[in-house]
Amino acid sequence: MGSVTISQAAAWLVAVAAAIVSFSKAWEIIRKIFHPEADLRARVDKHDEILANDHQRLKKIEAKLEDTDKFKGVMCRAMLAQLEDGDEAGKKEAKKELNSYLTQR
Repeated sequence: MGSVTISQAAAWLVAVAAAIVSFSKAWEIIRKIFHPEADLRARVDKHDEILANDHQRLKKIEAKLEDTDKFKGVMCRAMLAQLEDGDEAGKKEAKKELNSYLTQR
């Protein structure tokens, strides 16, 4: 038993590599079983990011809705002034309000 052949050395190398992989996988499984907070923390961080994006999107939608409501009010007053035939001052005021709204956007 004095010399080691190439096939025996290869077999030992494969055995050592298999043992390392087995211990590594076993350690990973044990860590996941006893310490699931790492996965949960990653999920919570992802949910926080999604929630922040949703909050920003909702703020933009709310701003658009406010702008749309203001535009509806201006247009309704302008159309009402057009329907009133004798009120030239009302028409001028509605035109001024509409111009001011459109230039402020």
